[in-house]
Amino acid sequence: MLQRDYLMRLVQQATEAMARAAGQRKEGKRLDARRTLDGALVDLLERHATLFAHLDAPTAARMLADPDRVRMAARIVASQAEIADEQGDSFEAHSLRARAVALYTEAKKAGARPDDELEALSAAPPC
Repeated sequence: MLQRDYLMRLVQQATEAMARAAGQRKEGKRLDARRTLDGALVDLLERHATLFAHLDAPTAARMLADPDRVRMAARIVASQAEIADEQGDSFEAHSLRARAVALYTEAKKAGARPDDELEALSAAPPC
């Protein structure tokens, strides 16, 4: 039970960071928003943060263990993709979107609750 409470607190903190980053984006502070998202991802991933970018989605999902934690990681990566798009880096945006979709697919397989934004991203045609 304590482990689940701890994971839910990590997910809640990541959700709050995403809200802060959204506010920063609205203010035109994309670099600050990206830093906020990067920090949220590091906090969510804990000691696994340095490995995360180098692992395929199934391995990353197994490493994170909790489906909701994987779903939240996918949401953060999707938000990073939006910022990359706004900055004109279409290659980075495409790569991040594909990673977000792959992570969300793994989260769903493991029983994560549905996420409307990630469902829409998954259904969108590839760029």
